[in-house]
Amino acid sequence: MPPWVLAKKKRIFALPAAGVLLAAILLLVSPAPTAAPPSPLLLAAAQELDNVRYDLVFQPENHTLSVTMEWDYQNRTGQALTDIPLRLPANAYKKEATSPAASPELIDLCYPGGFSPGGATLHDAQWNAVPADTWLDPQDETILWMRIPELASQGKGTLRLRLVLDIPDCRHVFGRGEDVWMLGGVLPYPARYGESGWQLRPLLPIGDAPQPELANYALSLSMPKGYACAAPFAWQQEEGSANMLTGALPAGRDMGLVIYREAQVSRAMAGEVLVQSFADTKANADKALGYAVKALAFFARSYGDYPYPVFTLSMADMPFAGMEYSGIIMTGRGQYAAKDSLEVTIAHETAHQWFSVLVGSDSYTDAWQDEAVSEYASLRYIESVYGQAAFEQLVFLMAQSPMRENIRPEITPGSPLDRFYTMQEYSTVVYGRGLALMLALDTDTDLHAFLRSYVEKYAFSFASREDFEALLKETAGWDTAPLMTDYLDTAI
Repeated sequence: MPPWVLAKKKRIFALPAAGVLLAAILLLVSPAPTAAPPSPLLLAAAQELDNVRYDLVFQPENHTLSVTMEWDYQNRTGQALTDIPLRLPANAYKKEATSPAASPELIDLCYPGGFSPGGATLHDAQWNAVPADTWLDPQDETILWMRIPELASQGKGTLRLRLVLDIPDCRHVFGRGEDVWMLGGVLPYPARYGESGWQLRPLLPIGDAPQPELANYALSLSMPKGYACAAPFAWQQEEGSANMLTGALPAGRDMGLVIYREAQVSRAMAGEVLVQSFADTKANADKALGYAVKALAFFARSYGDYPYPVFTLSMADMPFAGMEYSGIIMTGRGQYAAKDSLEVTIAHETAHQWFSVLVGSDSYTDAWQDEAVSEYASLRYIESVYGQAAFEQLVFLMAQSPMRENIRPEITPGSPLDRFYTMQEYSTVVYGRGLALMLALDTDTDLHAFLRSYVEKYAFSFASREDFEALLKETAGWDTAPLMTDYLDTAI
């Protein structure tokens, strides 16, 4: 997620008009394009994953989403379990002190009417259809512990939760604005288990939230007639029900949805991928769609095929530029008023479909690994469409200028999220100076080619910093470690 609440709004670029005709041509497609079936690669990736079903009921009159989750869970921790931690991200929004939207930089923008609480109310929990004891972690209410009978390593069982999400009056990835409800990454899920144990880090105003493990998602959604929902798939009408929609996302890392009272939707094909764009006006939907189609085509040529049958863009009421989820991106409403800013934002968020979705990484300890890489990829996209002059202009604004700013010596692009005080310094250091590292590597290495190898090796898996550095050194043919350390770990 670009945290450009302030910095990004200054990035209004005067890009040349090249590519406008291409966008117009790409939009001249069948009025009703349809998604292709999942690719063999996607189906293969889905084979060994957990299956999860969310049955959702949206009630706009009281701003709630009723959720029934059934997660076919396999114990991949390597040890027997008697307790499983689940994440309830919505609970971070219960209190001003814990809300990721209530930092000093964000609170007036995200809560224009004052703080509004949201959260999850749990009705019941089951393990293998038997009631299970649960308790909220006293230090972090986004963590719900479930007691289960001992589950051996590689053992399986079904987790079931019924709860209601109260959607706050909040312009953020979870919240509501003007006839729009953002539901980004707030559905419950089992915590991910990594090399250091359970990943139970808090949700912070800076950076991205913790992700679940890859899973196969199936959703049903009931909502009043006339409403529209942007999702990472094409909804299907449930037979015999006018208000019930169903959809599925194989091998997804997370789930994002945006519900609208009214929305204009534009659709087009980018190769075999159905691209759909939700916005307030047809002109805005078409504009974003054109940029997304071009960006998808460029990144597919550069780094390999986009993994899902559908890619969705959704206008959202939030003060920052954008946020990515598997198969869907949210873009701040204000971005649509600035053509150049919108295109760069869409390019960056689209690049995340390769760098954070297709190849997972630790966004808490190594945010540069998806953010700086996506900045670099979006720069290369701009170069391909608008030429060297536009590329150099963005290099100056996005990489060279941040290298000249005065920053606290305790933070570097390799710092974990809790070291950053503000989103402004996070943007400058992780995005700007992280991008400077990518460009420095590109001087003596074909970084564009390396990233394709990186995606090929780690698609549908998780790459650590050590994995990134080892493959980079192998591909480059020279010891890149000193340069990496100089940029990532050394204060300027």
